[in-house]
Amino acid sequence: MAILMVVSLLLGIANTVWLWWSKSNDADATRIKEIDQKLDDHAKRLGTVESDLKHLPNKEDVHAIKLQVTEIHGQLRTAESELGGVARTVRRIEDHLLGDKA
Repeated sequence: MAILMVVSLLLGIANTVWLWWSKSNDADATRIKEIDQKLDDHAKRLGTVESDLKHLPNKEDVHAIKLQVTEIHGQLRTAESELGGVARTVRRIEDHLLGDKA
């Protein structure tokens, strides 16, 4: 009878240990699945960012744009000074024409 009690006690302990171990494995498996899902989501987001970055200008492109803007700025200053001379000439012609009619 004592042997049956010991065997029963050992089976109860083994069952408790097995249940505890299987529950912790289930929790770990669930946690691992969650982490895998997050990792997949981050991989997709990173892929999207990398794809978007391919279409953005690089350092050389920005430098070329800066040079072109500087060139356009110089051309506008030249045109502004030339237009100032044209405006003065037009005013003189207008003053002359208005002065002759009066």
